[in-house]
Amino acid sequence: MQKKIRKKIFLLLTLLLLSPVTFVFALEVPNGPCANSSDLPSCVNSLFQWGISIGATLAFVSFAIGAVSFIMAGADPSLATEGKDRMRNALLGVVILGAAFAILKTIDTKLINSTLNKLGEKEVKNSAVPGVYFYEDTDCKGLPFSPEASLDTIGNNFKAFKIVNSNENNGGDIQNRPIKYGVILHKSPGLENGGECGQPITEATDCQPLGNLNGAADIFQLNSDPESSGNGIYFYSRSWTSGQEQRGGYKQYTHTELTNTDSPTTASASSMDFSWEGTNIDPNGSEAQRCANFNACPGGIDILGDYIIALYSDNSSSGGSGATGGGGQWCTTFAYTVSNLGAKFFLAPGQSGGSASDGQNGGQSGGQGQGSEGGIQNVIIIPTVNSSRPDPNENQGINNSGNDEDF
Repeated sequence: MQKKIRKKIFLLLTLLLLSPVTFVFALEVPNGPCANSSDLPSCVNSLFQWGISIGATLAFVSFAIGAVSFIMAGADPSLATEGKDRMRNALLGVVILGAAFAILKTIDTKLINSTLNKLGEKEVKNSAVPGVYFYEDTDCKGLPFSPEASLDTIGNNFKAFKIVNSNENNGGDIQNRPIKYGVILHKSPGLENGGECGQPITEATDCQPLGNLNGAADIFQLNSDPESSGNGIYFYSRSWTSGQEQRGGYKQYTHTELTNTDSPTTASASSMDFSWEGTNIDPNGSEAQRCANFNACPGGIDILGDYIIALYSDNSSSGGSGATGGGGQWCTTFAYTVSNLGAKFFLAPGQSGGSASDGQNGGQSGGQGQGSEGGIQNVIIIPTVNSSRPDPNENQGINNSGNDEDF
């Protein structure tokens, strides 16, 4: 009886050695798990499959050793028992390995076919998902980095970007509205710092070089329903510390003025005339005459909702490169209330803003100088779906609470 069993095991072992599976294992293992992988997800997937192959190979080797022990045992019952136990355990291992693979594939095929992404980015299944994508190569063929929020630092390792918006193939939001992303690229790191920058890009783009605008990025989703972004924005002629009466003249933008749902709203600062209605300032007095508009006296900005405000001034003495043409443009962007623009570096070198003394506390607004040479040229207002930048003053005891009452 024992001889018949040994003959059957010997025959099974011979068939396994000559089977195609053995040759597959022999070919896979020397090549390594990522030998033919072009990116990280395919490498992880290859690692998983390679691990299955290694496990099956080890089970086969263990079974073969047990079979040889059983065949060579002869009259030694302990050796025969050891061989049978090894073969039984090897077969059990193959069953467990197969069951684990089947369970994982049944639960979620993504566990078998991995789509890893970098920490902090969206799960990028493919580049058809709306968003802003950054790439470490110039042809946008590598693994993309798609951040959920604005980037204070992009990093020199990224060389190109592209924007993907919704269309008839990838749908819209839950209300079936188009999903439209945009970006403002900055030359220098730090969104709190003014510097060379590009105009907002909100149209879908193919792969574009970052050029020297690889310092920081305002990333936003343009709100096609501006009313849902908030109660609008107030631009004031004075800075303030508290109280509505300190703020001087004002220019208000609500959703009724922000009617362009396909792109940001652009206004010339010199055409943003202040209203003095409801203030304690004589509209025919010297201050109102001197501070006729936001270009003359940029005091502060009260942002009452999810908006990004970009202030542009001339920087023609500087050059720039990249898809957005950074040369000649200087900007500072805000997504929160700024009670004193004079404390912000928001004008290009050589430019100056106006000033407005409130007559009570000697306060002064309007940037890095007196007079009205140049100053802020254009103001861009972007209603966003959600605010992606925290207010740096929140933890500094500064009260920038807004007031959306009508004057």
